[in-house]
Order: sequence, then structure tokens, then C-alpha cells
Amino acid sequence: MTIRAITTEAGLSEATLFKWLSRYRASGEAGLRPGGGALRPGRQQLPAAVKATMVEAKRAEPTWGVKRISQFMKRMLHLPWVIGVTPPQSSTS
Repeated sequence: MTIRAITTEAGLSEATLFKWLSRYRASGEAGLRPGGGALRPGRQQLPAAVKATMVEAKRAEPTWGVKRISQFMKRMLHLPWVIGVTPPQSSTS
């Protein structure tokens, strides 16, 4: 069976097929799960308490999107603007 026949039958692009094949070769079945089974290099897992607060905020305010929840987390909970990255310090000179 050719690559073209596989992609046509599955309704995939060749790029997607090769991406999935690469993930399978690197991580087995875990690589095919949503999220690839592992975090991308350089990304950090959110602490469970922070994630729970975000979910709670979304349930309380269903119309809030990512930007609004992010603003809420920064302002009301005094969290850094990006988890794991410290904001630039103001100059004192």
C-alpha cells in the first residue's frame, strides 16, 4: 500500500502521517496520545492548585476566555505573567 493510498483512505495529509509515525517511533503508543505523552522541551507543568483555580474561574465565569482568566490570575492571585518566567525588573539607576 502506498503512502498516498494510506493518507487518502485515512483522510490525513502526508505531513500528519509522518508526524504520527515519528512520534510512534520515538515514544511508542504514548506518543500518539493527545499531548504526545510528555511535555514539550522547555515547558513546565502547571501546579495542580493553579490549574484548579483556573478551572474554577472558568466554571464561575463561562464567558471568560484565556486572556481574561490570565489577567485574573495575575491581578487577583499575584501570579507572574508567565509561569516559570520572571518578569523584567525595573531599573533603579
